[in-house]
Amino acid sequence: MIALLLALMVAAAPPGSGWQLAWSDDFADVAIDPAKWTLANDCWGGGNNEQQCYTSRAAQEDARQFTWTGPGTLAIDGPPVNLTRQLDESFVLLPDWRIDHAVPGPILISFGGGSIDMGDSIRAAEPGKIIQTRIPLHCFRDAGANLAAVGSPLKVTAPAGFAMTLRTARAEAIGMTMACPAKH
Repeated sequence: MIALLLALMVAAAPPGSGWQLAWSDDFADVAIDPAKWTLANDCWGGGNNEQQCYTSRAAQEDARQFTWTGPGTLAIDGPPVNLTRQLDESFVLLPDWRIDHAVPGPILISFGGGSIDMGDSIRAAEPGKIIQTRIPLHCFRDAGANLAAVGSPLKVTAPAGFAMTLRTARAEAIGMTMACPAKH
C-alpha cells in the first residue's frame, strides 16, 4: 500500500518539479559551440579515463593524400544515381581538401561527366591550408554532365606534380544560386 501511495505521489508531481536545468545544447548551429564544449585531441581519456584516442579533424588520419607522378585522374565511382532534383535546390559539389602542390596547366574537376577547369582557383589557394571549394551542380550540367545518372561524383584530372589531400567530397545544399567558376 505504501509503495502504491508513493508511486501515485511521484506520478502526480508536475513535470520538472524539483529539477533545475544546469546545462543544455540544442545543436542548432552547424558548428559545435566552444562555449559549451571542450574539444579533446589526446589519448588521455578526456578527463574520464576513456580508453580511446581523439584526433583533430585536420589530422591526416581522416584524409587521403594523392600525388600525381604523371598526368592522370583520381576518380570516385559508384552506381549511378539521379541527382536532377538537386539542381532545383542549389546544390554544390563541395570538396574539403588541402592543395599540397599546385602546378601549371589545367586541373579539371568533373562531376557526372561534366568537367570544369579549376586550375586558376586551385593555384590561388594557399598551399597546405585546408579549403572548401563550392562548385554549383548546374555548372557541371552546363559542361555536359548527365545528372540523371551520376556514377562518377568526383574526378580530378591533373598534370604531373599536382598533390592534394582530400578529406571529404559531398553534394550539399547551400540555399542560394551561385555563379559558375570563371572559364579559362
